[in-house]
Amino acid sequence: MSFARLSRVVLAVGVLALLTSLAVPARAATTTYDTNNTPYAGGAINPGDTVLLNDGATVTGDVIDNGTLQWNQTGALTISSTLTGTGTLSLTNTGTLNLAGTTVSANTVVLDMTTDVSAGLLQIRSGNGFLRIGNSGTGLLNVNGGSVASNESFLGSSVGSNGTVTVANGTWAISWHLHVGGSGGGALNVTGGSVSNNAGFLGKSVGSNGTVTVSSGTWANSGSIYVGQGGAGALNLSEGRVTSNQGYLGQLAGSRGGVTVSNGTWSNSGVFYVGVSGTGTLDMSGGSVTNNFASYLGSSAGGSGAATVSGGTWATNGLLIIGQLSVGTLALNGGSVTNTSATLGNGTGSNGTATATSGTWTNSGSLTVGSSGTGTLTMSGGLVTVGGTLSTGTYGTINLNAGGTLQIGVGGTTGVLLGGTGSLTNNGTLVFNRGNASTYSGVLSGSGAVVKRGAGTFTLSGASSLSGPTTIEQGTLVIANAAALSASSITPLAGGTLSLPPNLQASLGGLNPNAGGLVDVGTGMVTVAQGLTPAALVTAILTGRGDGSWNGTSGITSSAAATDVASGILRAVGWLDNGDGSVSAAFAAPGDTNIDWQVDVVDALNFVTLGKFDTGLPATWLEGDFNYDGLVDILDALDFFNTGLYDAGNYNAASGSIAAVPEPSVLGLVGIGAGVAGLMAMSRKRAG
Repeated sequence: MSFARLSRVVLAVGVLALLTSLAVPARAATTTYDTNNTPYAGGAINPGDTVLLNDGATVTGDVIDNGTLQWNQTGALTISSTLTGTGTLSLTNTGTLNLAGTTVSANTVVLDMTTDVSAGLLQIRSGNGFLRIGNSGTGLLNVNGGSVASNESFLGSSVGSNGTVTVANGTWAISWHLHVGGSGGGALNVTGGSVSNNAGFLGKSVGSNGTVTVSSGTWANSGSIYVGQGGAGALNLSEGRVTSNQGYLGQLAGSRGGVTVSNGTWSNSGVFYVGVSGTGTLDMSGGSVTNNFASYLGSSAGGSGAATVSGGTWATNGLLIIGQLSVGTLALNGGSVTNTSATLGNGTGSNGTATATSGTWTNSGSLTVGSSGTGTLTMSGGLVTVGGTLSTGTYGTINLNAGGTLQIGVGGTTGVLLGGTGSLTNNGTLVFNRGNASTYSGVLSGSGAVVKRGAGTFTLSGASSLSGPTTIEQGTLVIANAAALSASSITPLAGGTLSLPPNLQASLGGLNPNAGGLVDVGTGMVTVAQGLTPAALVTAILTGRGDGSWNGTSGITSSAAATDVASGILRAVGWLDNGDGSVSAAFAAPGDTNIDWQVDVVDALNFVTLGKFDTGLPATWLEGDFNYDGLVDILDALDFFNTGLYDAGNYNAASGSIAAVPEPSVLGLVGIGAGVAGLMAMSRKRAG
């Protein structure tokens, strides 16, 4: 063979060998162990390779799993040797695999690998061993149909490590604590199934980071939850259920704990702390958080706690303290917050702020704004209800702004505004709602509205400058001060009554007496500054007059007149057009044309000289229409005479006093009679 030919052969063989090595990669190997091929002596599983352990297979040596170790048995197997590596451990059958080999410390199993439990039960040292998912590297545990049983467990145990567990189906039962982010980074995702443990720690140590996300299924803590104990923690609840004893968000100094709830429920049977010595936040846009004892926003010096509720329900079956010894903030932008009593700024140096723009905050007990610290309550929307006493301390401020509603009482026997004597600027809506009698003697100012609810009698006895409307929806509102609502327009609705105490002459900014409710002037007088026409006033009086005995259930009446009429004494409700846009209605006797509570010569002159007697023309009370038939005639004259009050002094003496009643002036009565006779003669002459 020539040298040239030999060279070509050698070159061809080399190229063939090279192409062969490039075109045929190494095949992934699967080695199966079972009853006929056992034990598996351990060793290294290379990336891409699989060791399959079927029924009957055992393991006798340490395993370095950088590929896949698939356990596929229906019985029970304990692996006492160590299992390390960065590959995958897979459980695919119904049996029980017990990992008993330890590495870093006694009774501790480390899984710095991916562990898939789609069937069967994975036990860590018979369920009594500690489990570390991500100890010095990265560990993943996926539970999707099977179960895991362990003692205290860590996700991201050491600095720089990361551990993630996802439970989509099946269970993970932890007999002691769960640390999500021990000193490293940890994440627990519950998308179905259940995880149970004693206490749960999210971000346990300084520098750690732990996140739990529950989108379905259950995370049950028989102990407390610490979201950011020393590091950073986050709990995200979008569906499913979380249970715990107590809750701590941002426990130690420098820690951060945040909880976000968009749906689902978190039931906390103990005390709930948002910001202990660290920073804690609760952000709710849906779902519910319930606590069976007190809740604190900013509980210890140096900490801060903030809750933002824009949807869902946060219910505390106990006290809510906003700023216990530090800074606490509640922002109500929707949804519902409920508790018994609450305090804003409880301790010396504390600062508590609550702001409502929408939603409801219901305090079944009392609300104190600035107890020993600084407190601020601002309402620009939504509803804040106080079932007990609303009070302020030295550094307490209440801002009731346009759009905001403050309700005192819930229809029972409690509910007091500022001790019943304090002053409030109301530019929103102030609701009083009690079922029994109560009194407020403080001063109301501002442009806001007042609403009276509840079946009880509520008395306003202070002079106020409030210019907004007052609506009486239920029960009775008593104006016990002439200027209690002198700038407010009052509307009694069906079931509501406006009432005056004896002999009070009250001024009102406005009055709507034809809205279905009742105005009872008693023995007093109301003067309405504007907005009520004489025609509307008379309509209301006719309604309140009823069948003539002043027994109407709406309109304007007088309970005193009704009592007198029932006893055969002529009394009524009189009215005046004051000529300046104002009108008055008052307890009156027929003949008292100018309603000064005495019948005298002025009234006689009005009756005789105003020219309406027997003309058939429409007439007013001032002109002598005392029986509300719209005319002045002999019937009105008889009412005038039959009262027997002419020149007899004040017939409406103050309650408890006895007025001297002189005999009627004979000359006066004769004069009136002559005047009436003359009017009758003139009337007959016109008729002839």
